[in-house]
Amino acid sequence: MTTQEYFDTVASSWDSQVEVWPEKIAHILDVAALKPGHKVLDVGSGTGVLLPYLAERIGLEGHATAVDISPKMLQVAKAKYGWLSGVDFCQSDIERDEIKGPYDAIVLYCVYPHLQEPLATLQRLSEALAPEGHIIIAHPESRQAINAIAAHREGKVYSTPLPAASVLRQRMEAEGLKVDYWEDDDQYYIIRLSR
Repeated sequence: MTTQEYFDTVASSWDSQVEVWPEKIAHILDVAALKPGHKVLDVGSGTGVLLPYLAERIGLEGHATAVDISPKMLQVAKAKYGWLSGVDFCQSDIERDEIKGPYDAIVLYCVYPHLQEPLATLQRLSEALAPEGHIIIAHPESRQAINAIAAHREGKVYSTPLPAASVLRQRMEAEGLKVDYWEDDDQYYIIRLSR
């Protein structure tokens, strides 16, 4: 089963399967340094968990693009949040399709383990950043919890275990990516890249 097929299959029940932590999302968006007027790419937006929080941070002057490989996940997101000002929805494979920027922030919320070519994808995303922009890889749980979820879904969807943030940082920097912030504890797994 492809990643798109898996997420299309679970789209209608996804919101009942995931927990949303507003205070943790607030911390992640603090790390992203979002400001009114910013342009944001929400990679793997799914059913739109981040969209109301992004819209609040970037205000009416800002713009958020929710992109997902699954058209059915985006249908759910659009039904829930299509009314938000400055938000659009785009079905796309971020690892293959053109990325139009520049973006002040590119957020990969609970997405990184599903990337088949993560470092190459981050290179491509970094080219779509504005000069002071950031890429945020974020999970509102520990690395161990995320890896346990991935193990539970083994065989259903492509997923690779998250390494320690210090290890991933070294891999990223070896590829010329600039990591300027990371957390890897019992509450969060966050890595921020800048241009």
